[in-house]
Amino acid sequence: RIKFTGKNKRQVLMVINDATTAFLNDADLQFLGGILNACKLGFEDIALMNINEQRDADHLSLQQQFNPSAVISFDIELSKMCYPLHIPHFQFQNHNCQTFLRAPPLDALRNDVQLKKELWTCLKKLFNL
Repeated sequence: RIKFTGKNKRQVLMVINDATTAFLNDADLQFLGGILNACKLGFEDIALMNINEQRDADHLSLQQQFNPSAVISFDIELSKMCYPLHIPHFQFQNHNCQTFLRAPPLDALRNDVQLKKELWTCLKKLFNL
């Protein structure tokens, strides 16, 4: 069973890679909370998984446990989860009735206004805002 936080009510899987904490440090947690709020979502709507803690997670186990309609990867190559996809930051890819978005890590986004704007543009499209 894959460890995650959130309740996944909207079937949005967010994947991070942090070797220092189980999920997110306080600054990134607060930043992600702000992103979710702007998207009219909360932590109950997503599943947040730290790939660093789940090295054996692959697309089949993710699909089975989370059934995500959207997968947002914060600087993790989707191939690390055995998805047959390679997408650059801030681009969408549809695969098996799922939408994938890859973005820079949260700490980079938090500290760069231009990156935040690019992410916001993508999130508005993804969540029809």
